[in-house]
Amino acid sequence: MKENNAVISEVISNLGNVTEKFGMNSATGMIFGMLYFFGSKTQEQLKDELKLGLSTVSQSLTILEAFGFVKVEKDGRKKSYSANLEKSNAVLENIMRFNIQPLAALIESREKYVKDKETKLKLKLLREHCNSCCDKIERMMG
Repeated sequence: MKENNAVISEVISNLGNVTEKFGMNSATGMIFGMLYFFGSKTQEQLKDELKLGLSTVSQSLTILEAFGFVKVEKDGRKKSYSANLEKSNAVLENIMRFNIQPLAALIESREKYVKDKETKLKLKLLREHCNSCCDKIERMMG
């Protein structure tokens, strides 16, 4: 059991590192990890268990809820949160369809107007990179 707790703690900590790399605070990843491994929790429970401020917990849950990574259940005035992995493919697909693909299309439509060879090459490489990202996302989603 001790080994399990050590592994879970390490994973939760690394989830915090991952969310930091995406421009969010580490608490967001840690909260998701807590909900994933330990099930439904209230804001108060997360605050106490992770030793975070209530505003940090609230802000992180708002982000997770916006991305669909948590489910919210109301019991009177209290809300309980639980992890929702089912949405991860949908989130990736939305990022691809509504952000990366439109950027690639915009770049492609504007490349013909650029005369400078260096800028034209940079645009081409960026477009190819966007398309490559989309291919990877599609493979991940199966």
